Amino acid sequence: MQIVCISRGTLAGGRALAEKLAAKLGYDCLSREELTEAATRAGIPVGKLEMAMVKSGIFSERLALERDHYLAFSTEYLCQKATEGGLVYHGRIGHLLLPGVGHVLRVLVVADEEYRIKAVMQNLGLDREKARRYIEGVDEDRNRWIHSMYGISWKDASNYDIVLNLSQMGTD
Repeated sequence: MQIVCISRGTLAGGRALAEKLAAKLGYDCLSREELTEAATRAGIPVGKLEMAMVKSGIFSERLALERDHYLAFSTEYLCQKATEGGLVYHGRIGHLLLPGVGHVLRVLVVADEEYRIKAVMQNLGLDREKARRYIEGVDEDRNRWIHSMYGISWKDASNYDIVLNLSQMGTD
């Protein structure tokens, strides 16, 4: 079974690409949001953990243990889903949860600022400036989360097999 992990910027089109790809390949599609919900149901305080990771200075030994539990749970969950057949996962740098697994295609989906601003305006009903600030804030939080969890920048293209700019191509 093959695994495609799609890391996506805020409203860059990664979700739509993942869903279309999974349907075309006949694979299950799993989002970071679904993974987070499963971890929360398993008793891992993901919201509290995320706040600690993105806000500097409030990380404790207990939260370090919660982070380790979250990483272990997430790895196990992805592996379990992948054993059921092909899998397309989209979210925050999921391929790093599967170190040493050779049959993972690591994809980064990006789009230019204008594409993303229009998507936020349309999907969230925000004006242009609020949409720009929203993207900036979410990206900043995402950067802090990934750096805290893995010590890397999610935007570094060397962490991926392929980078797709959806402002230059469609999801089809």
